[in-house]
Amino acid sequence: MRLQEFLQLLLLCSLGASAVPSEQDAADSLPAPAQRIEFACSNGSLPSMSFVTSLSIRGCPVFVHRLGAVKAGRFVLEPTFCITEPAALRSPGAHFDLLTNEFYFSFPVNVTDETLATEAASMLSHLSPKSVSFLEVTSVRMNSSNSLAFTKASFLWGPTEFIGHLRLMCAEFACPSLAMNLERDRLEPFDNIRLVASMRAGEGCAAFERAFPVTVARAPFLPIESLQRPRSSALPACSDLQLFRVVHLDNCTAYVHQRRGKRGHFVIEPLLCPTPSFQLLRDFSLGSHYVRLPALIEDESVIAAVRSRIGSASVESLEFMKLWHASIHVSSRLSQWRFEALRLSVDRRTAELRAYCNTRKSCELLVSIFKSEPVNFWKNVQWTATFLLEDNCELRSEKLRFVFRMKERSGGEGQVSTAIGQKVDSLRNKTVVRNNRHFVIVLQRGCRSSNFNRFWSEYVSGFGDEHNFWIGLETLHWLTSPQSVRMRVEMLLWNDTEWFAEYSGFSVGNAARLYTMKYSSMLREQSSLVYDALASSNGTKFSTRDRDNDGHSTANYCSKKWGGYGGWWYAACGHTNPNGVYNYGDSRATTISGWQFKESYKAAKEFRMMVQI
Repeated sequence: MRLQEFLQLLLLCSLGASAVPSEQDAADSLPAPAQRIEFACSNGSLPSMSFVTSLSIRGCPVFVHRLGAVKAGRFVLEPTFCITEPAALRSPGAHFDLLTNEFYFSFPVNVTDETLATEAASMLSHLSPKSVSFLEVTSVRMNSSNSLAFTKASFLWGPTEFIGHLRLMCAEFACPSLAMNLERDRLEPFDNIRLVASMRAGEGCAAFERAFPVTVARAPFLPIESLQRPRSSALPACSDLQLFRVVHLDNCTAYVHQRRGKRGHFVIEPLLCPTPSFQLLRDFSLGSHYVRLPALIEDESVIAAVRSRIGSASVESLEFMKLWHASIHVSSRLSQWRFEALRLSVDRRTAELRAYCNTRKSCELLVSIFKSEPVNFWKNVQWTATFLLEDNCELRSEKLRFVFRMKERSGGEGQVSTAIGQKVDSLRNKTVVRNNRHFVIVLQRGCRSSNFNRFWSEYVSGFGDEHNFWIGLETLHWLTSPQSVRMRVEMLLWNDTEWFAEYSGFSVGNAARLYTMKYSSMLREQSSLVYDALASSNGTKFSTRDRDNDGHSTANYCSKKWGGYGGWWYAACGHTNPNGVYNYGDSRATTISGWQFKESYKAAKEFRMMVQI
């Protein structure tokens, strides 16, 4: 009997953190609600609601709607679904559910705290509200489209509660990683969680649904669509604005407008200027790497600088317009990275752009490009935007503008010092797209402008010009490790027929392994070639005219006698030799740059070898 009581006690302890309180307990724990003015709908219809503005209360976004006629002075707030207790994130404790045998973290989520409604009423005093209250939430469910790489989520809440509990379930091995990310204020696990709430404005009103993100109080950034709502009618254009001056700051350009009919009153367009603190991060919830590119939207120091530049005018007021919407337009030159929609801080003073990458190396390449030539990089990212003036009118950009307006850096700044950065010049202009996949060309030939009869050290470091080049064994090893990649060869023969083949699991070892080349298989469904001529080279070491690793009995035979002094993965001696002597015309000689077909060896007019990134 004691054992049974002990097990019951253990089960109650396990469920204690998530136990649903009784109605009486819930009523006792709720603060005194603000006085509500009931709004009746006829025949179960939807209420007449129009979006007014968004507020930032205790670091949470709060959306305000007008209910009914303007004279009625009734305002309703959307549920917040905001985590307001930072300690719950920085010191998360894993729990274990004995019923489901799952580990989980639990986070309190504010839904309809009436004290927020009281603060909202104070902030809306200029609109003379008669009542400010939350919409009545009748049910909450998880959005079925949530995509979490590491966990699943659930939400515990009852209609009488103003606080719900978000549970993130995780496998035992994933829980420590999740806790570590939260302790470091890495909030990506919440980015892809959506809750669908059913709401109504009062008795007799029809319920309606809306999906909400789970936000974190004073979170650095939220998707821009999470900070706006469609309006029932478009705001009029700001017809009383006239561009007054364009002020060039250190790394920004400020567009200053004067308000017609209001002498001395000026406004500044949101800046969207870059800051140098970009980071390469990992989105733990999606299992992807991305580069975080922060930006400044408004700042008091900018107001002071602009004021000093227009000091000759009598300035009575100078303030920023509100950034309401921004659409990002990315050039095809940057198509190998996936750029997310702009993210804003709740106070709309700062922003960030995220560029997601297929691999970590792709992110490292982006960071190096940004560090070496930021101006040229940002000129490939453009935007159109909508700015609001006191929530009364809007100013839309009439044409695309460069998103981050930067001036050229002076000599010596922004130099890339890392090993990755040193490879940028040889990689930046060698990226091509094949069937929506991105490849870096590592070998290209098309004429005799560059000699391929080179020594070991040159094949290690790389050589050539913009038309004919070998990227280098060290770079090739860097591109194909620690994970293997897909490799593709393309060739144009002298009869003007084009051929290609793709190989999975391609990798090149390090110098200690003499740059051994391996691949898993030739992908015949992705190839026009039928015969796998590279098979004899699979697993072989690299050889050059002065370094014999080909396994042939005669020293340096494959490179010197058979291969025309080129460097390649020869295997006594093999059936491929793209780095042989370039010949103007077809030939069957193996010393000539070419490839073995099923029927015979053929010289290549053009040849490219590339690896996917």
